[in-house]
Amino acid sequence: MDTSINCSVDRNLLPYDTACLLIKNSLPYPVDLFSVSTECYQCNGTYWTTVPLLADLSMLVSAAHKLTLTAIIQGNRQRVCQKSALFTQHEVVSWDILNCTLTTQEKGDNVFLPLYFFTGFVVSLMLLLTICKAAYHSRWAQNLLTRDPAIIDLQNDLGNPSSSSDSLPLVQSELIPLRRLNTPRILSLDTFRGLTIALMIFVNYGGGKYWFFEHSAWNGVTIADFVFPWFAWVMGVSLVLSYRSKLRSCVSRRAVFWVSLRRTTALVALGLLVNMFGHDDLSTARFCGVLQRLGMAHLVVSTLEITFMKKQPSFQVRRWLPISELVESWCQWLVIMLLVAIHLVVTFHLPVPGCPTGYLGPGGVGNYSWAPHCTGGAARHIDTIMFSDSHLYDSGPVKRVYHTTVPFDPEGILGTLTTCLTVYLGVVAGYIILCYNSTRQRCTHWLFWALLTGVISGSLCGWSQEGGLIPVNKQLWSLSFALLTSASGFLLLAILFVIVDHFNWWSGSPFRYAGMNAILLYIGHIITRHTFPWSWKPYNVTDHKELFLMNVSGVVLWLLISKVLHSNEIFFSV
Repeated sequence: MDTSINCSVDRNLLPYDTACLLIKNSLPYPVDLFSVSTECYQCNGTYWTTVPLLADLSMLVSAAHKLTLTAIIQGNRQRVCQKSALFTQHEVVSWDILNCTLTTQEKGDNVFLPLYFFTGFVVSLMLLLTICKAAYHSRWAQNLLTRDPAIIDLQNDLGNPSSSSDSLPLVQSELIPLRRLNTPRILSLDTFRGLTIALMIFVNYGGGKYWFFEHSAWNGVTIADFVFPWFAWVMGVSLVLSYRSKLRSCVSRRAVFWVSLRRTTALVALGLLVNMFGHDDLSTARFCGVLQRLGMAHLVVSTLEITFMKKQPSFQVRRWLPISELVESWCQWLVIMLLVAIHLVVTFHLPVPGCPTGYLGPGGVGNYSWAPHCTGGAARHIDTIMFSDSHLYDSGPVKRVYHTTVPFDPEGILGTLTTCLTVYLGVVAGYIILCYNSTRQRCTHWLFWALLTGVISGSLCGWSQEGGLIPVNKQLWSLSFALLTSASGFLLLAILFVIVDHFNWWSGSPFRYAGMNAILLYIGHIITRHTFPWSWKPYNVTDHKELFLMNVSGVVLWLLISKVLHSNEIFFSV
C-alpha cells in the first residue's frame, strides 16, 4: 500500500481490493504516516510514507481489511491524527490531517457482485432442474409418454400387441426412471467429500482473490481453513465403514492392517512427489505436507480401530444414551486423549531456546515484536530439530502479514496429534451410521456431537478470535480448531444426509463423483494449477470478475473429469 497514484486519472485502473487515498497536509511541517491492518493482531504501525509540509499526496491503500492510519510530526514524534477505516474497492477518500477527518469523494464498487451472480445462477439452475424432474415424473407426463405412437410400436415389436397392459409396465420402467432405491453406500458422505475437494481446488486456485477464501494469517478461521480438517474428518467416517465391513467379511485383522499400511504409504509417497513437483534440489525438499499428515493420522487411527473395534456393536440396546459411542470405543478414546494430552503438555511446557515457554504467537511483528523469532513456539522447534529450517515451508500468510523471518510448516509433526483427534471424531460419526438405523437417531447423535464439540471449542478460545486459553488456529491445528471444525463436520453431514439420502431431494451430483475420486483430483489440480485451461494470465486485474470466473471454471473442469471417471468406474479416493 505504498504506491503513489493519480486518483482522478487512474481510478478505473486500480487493482482489485484497493482504494485511493488523497492525503492533505495543511500543517507547516512534514508528517510521517504509519499504518497497520487489523489482520495483523497486536502489531505496531509500520512506516508508510512522509507527506511534506503544506502538500498533498495520493496513495494506494488496501480495501481488504480495516486499516489504522497514524500521522506523526516528523522530528518530535507527536501524534496529530489517527483514523481507522475499512475502505471499499476503487473508493476515493480524502484524509485531512489537520482536521483529522476522512471524507468519501467517490464511492467504490461492490466486490461481491460476482458472488451474487454466481449464487443466483446456481440456485436458478437447481430450481429449473427440480421443476423439470418433477414435471417429467408427473402423471400427466407419464400418460403423454405412454400414449406416444412410438411406444405402441415398440410394444408391438415386443411380441404382445393384444395385451398392452401386460407389456406396458416393462416399457414404462425402461423409459421413466423409478425412485432410487436405498443402497448400502452413503451418498451424502461422497457428496461431503466432493464438496470439500471442490472447495479445496477453488481455494488453491486463488478463490477469486477474495480474502475470506484465503487462509487466516494466524488465529481465527476463514472458509479456506475448514477444507483440510473436513477432508480429514470425512476420512475418519470412511475409515470405520470400510474396515468394519472387512472385519465382518471375516478378513483377518492382520490383513486389514496391511491394507491400512499400504494406504498410508501411498498417501505419504504421493505427498512427497507433490512437494517435489517442479523441484530437483533435495537440500531444500519439504518433507511435511497435506497428504503426509493425512497418511500419518490415518495410520494412527486405523491401527486403533483395527485393533480394538468390534465386529458387531454392543450398544444397540442403549439407544437412549447420547454418549454410547464413548462407551463402545473407550479403548480408542483413551489413546486419542493421551495424544491430545501429549500435544498440550509439549505445546505449553516444552522449553524453546530464546522463546517464552508456551508461546503460541506468530512471531515477527506480532505481539508487538515481543518474540520475533518464535513463530509457532514448540511446534516449530520440534520441526526444526527433526528436519532443519531448510526443509520447512517458508511462505504463507503468516510471513506476508507478520513479516516473519523464520520458516514455519503448518503441516508439521506436533499438529498431527490433534489431527488424529479430528479423524477420530469422524470415526465417531461413522459409528453412528453403523449402529443406528433411522435418520432421526443418526441426526440426533450427530447434532449432539456438534453441540458438544462446538461448546468445548468455544470455551477453550473464550468465544473470541484471539482470546481464551487455546485460540482457534489452523497453522498450529490447536485443540479448539480441531473441535470447531469437527463440530461443523457433524452439522454438515446431518444436513446432507437428510437432503441426499433420506428425502432424495438431491442426488449429490456433481460433487459425489468428485468425492469418489478425491485423491486424483487433489494431485491433478496441484500439477495443473498454472496450466491452461485450468488457469490463464488474466486480462483484467482491476476487479474480481475474471479471477473468480477463472477459478470457478477450473473447478468445473475437474468436476467434469470426475464424472467421466465415474462413468468408466475409475475411483481414486481415501
